[in-house]
Amino acid sequence: MLVVARSTGLHRLGGMERHTDGLLGTLRTRAGRVSLITTPLPPGAVPWPGVAVVPAGDRPGAYSRRWWREVPRRVRELAARDTPDLVISQSTAAQSAVPGLLAAGIPLVYILHGSAADTLRSLAGHYDPRSLYRRWRLARAWAWNRRVLPQVPRLVAVNRRQAQSLLRDLPLDPARLLVLENPVDPGFRPARDGAERAAARRRLGLPATGPVAGYAGRLAAGKGVDLLLAWARSRPGVTLALAGEGPLAAVAGGLAPAVRLLGRLAGEELAVFYRALDCLALPSREPEGLPLAALEAGASGVPLVAFATGGLADLAEEGSVLGVVPGDIAGLFAALDRVLADEALRRRLAAAAAARPRRSWEEWTDTLLAFALADVGESGSGRIQ
Repeated sequence: MLVVARSTGLHRLGGMERHTDGLLGTLRTRAGRVSLITTPLPPGAVPWPGVAVVPAGDRPGAYSRRWWREVPRRVRELAARDTPDLVISQSTAAQSAVPGLLAAGIPLVYILHGSAADTLRSLAGHYDPRSLYRRWRLARAWAWNRRVLPQVPRLVAVNRRQAQSLLRDLPLDPARLLVLENPVDPGFRPARDGAERAAARRRLGLPATGPVAGYAGRLAAGKGVDLLLAWARSRPGVTLALAGEGPLAAVAGGLAPAVRLLGRLAGEELAVFYRALDCLALPSREPEGLPLAALEAGASGVPLVAFATGGLADLAEEGSVLGVVPGDIAGLFAALDRVLADEALRRRLAAAAAARPRRSWEEWTDTLLAFALADVGESGSGRIQ
């Protein structure tokens, strides 16, 4: 198997990187050999056993010109040398290698966590000179996607809205597209009782009493973390716990004790974090695929408040997330206040999230492989899994 991903958990960036880790961990038990094309690993990072890491680009985790230039060459080289059973790409940088893979008869599946077109649409009507270069890059990416994605044998979207957008914007055969929601590790579960919740707070150094809201992910303005900091500053008695790293970490660290900066958490520590919360907030300014944090919080019995974008809008429609109109800052603040003050609402949201079907990493990977390696005629038409 050959996997292409710009970054991984070793790059310490965010949720999609943890998704790559989960995929690699499961593939190692399903394939004789796993190779990974990714950006250079940070100093001191220890690669996974059984995964051959092939670096591309010049900076860890960065969308550099060199990354875009080198990935197709690396894919072609590895495909010619090893003839992988399947190429799994989580980066559109591999697109110019698609014709060669098709000519060689090597199966290829793209896992799409977002859409350049959807992001451009979310920016429409919000003029900001600082975003002009980014809009130009998104427009270029979308033009390239329109040329190449219809050629890709298999596409996986992580939420319904994304799949609908792809079918609307591109001449795609629905039989080549699968909606496959992200998996959830079974270690995420609700606190058994108040004592376990209190123990979780003690372990993380959080207040034993009073409401605690949380956020898990990259600490960046694009994720809306600056909005949460502004909300926490104006809510005496409320604690905001942040699990993650990023450019706003220094600002958040200066707002103690209202804001508690916990750093990057993983595994059991992250599960404990969710059990300590009264609610989680994900106010991303741009469309999200389907954040692992949203699914993990739901599995942990934690109500979620979020801007209703991408897969989060799907969850809001189902009633498992308290959705807010994207960009409505006053609405976000009011929703956070409401969910912290209303125990019955928290219970309803938690119950709706708990009722959603979930897949383990093993089940998710097996579904992906079955879809990617099946003939189009056997795959059904636009199945939702």
